[in-house]
Amino acid sequence: MIRSARVIGAGVFLALASPTFACTLPPLIAIPAKSQVGDRKPALSDAARAYFEGTKAFTDCVQAELAAVDADAPPLVRALLVARNNASVAESIEVARLFEDNVDLIPLSRVVPEYPRRALDRAQEGWVKIRFSTTPAGAVTDAVVVDAEPKGLFDEAALKSIAGWRYSPRIENGVAVGRVGKETIIIFNLE
Repeated sequence: MIRSARVIGAGVFLALASPTFACTLPPLIAIPAKSQVGDRKPALSDAARAYFEGTKAFTDCVQAELAAVDADAPPLVRALLVARNNASVAESIEVARLFEDNVDLIPLSRVVPEYPRRALDRAQEGWVKIRFSTTPAGAVTDAVVVDAEPKGLFDEAALKSIAGWRYSPRIENGVAVGRVGKETIIIFNLE
């Protein structure tokens, strides 16, 4: 009985070590130097969101694989899964830090603003620049309009929208920290 458990455990280890491992890491994103970001910021933000969604799916998959490992499996199988999980988490923390340093905060979710009825009736477009802070959990706080065109027309919709946005927490010395004085522009167009 013990011999067959070892054979099954070895089979699980070979399956985990082979390219057919069920959990797949997302490809790394290329983050340019701050001076080279320019108008690529929206595309880089989309790529970062996809990367972090992929990383979360990978770690969820590894956690499921870890939970499914037979109790009689060799300790090396568990150690391999834990190492893969930890390496993925460490990689994503460094990618987040690099992205934030060179590009922007990492958006996890954004609420699409409701187009004001008055602006729709007039077929009017515009934008609102907002300064805000984030909590250690990534929630938006202290949002204020710093500029807008046209002034006053889209402000309320923009502030209501950004109140529901969430960002990836920044980790410093193993602790999530909030950020102050970040800015974004919400564009209202009829496309």
